[in-house]
Amino acid sequence: MDHVGWSMKKAYLIAGMLIIVVAGLGFYVVNQWRYARVIEANWSIKLPTSYDEIYKIDSGQSFLGDGQRFHVFEVRNQSDVIDALAWTNGPNSTIEESVTTLIRALKVDSAYRPDFQIPYRYYTQTKTDHSTIYLVYFETIQRLLIIEDIY
Repeated sequence: MDHVGWSMKKAYLIAGMLIIVVAGLGFYVVNQWRYARVIEANWSIKLPTSYDEIYKIDSGQSFLGDGQRFHVFEVRNQSDVIDALAWTNGPNSTIEESVTTLIRALKVDSAYRPDFQIPYRYYTQTKTDHSTIYLVYFETIQRLLIIEDIY
């Protein structure tokens, strides 16, 4: 193989790898922004995007978008999360029971279930149709749980 042919193959290989990296990075950024935007659109809650989603599960697709959703995020910048909402310090047995009921129904993996023995903050919002969102933030382990129960 001549020198020109090898150079062209290297150029194509580098270009292909660059396209894959850019596409992967674009997909990652879109997914990170997408959930924060969904929460803002559905609940008028503006969340920071300084988090990494580490787990999610939902009750499945529905025509009207109702059902339950559970997300766990590792927070990169704690002050962004703390400053985003008017949090209430736990414990709160009503919140714990509601969240536990939802995560049992979703069959959440035990590794991602909340340990309410760890100090936490919470925020909830309920709409007129009784749809509710629960945000539970465990500052010491930098985990944010978002649980939606949509009717």
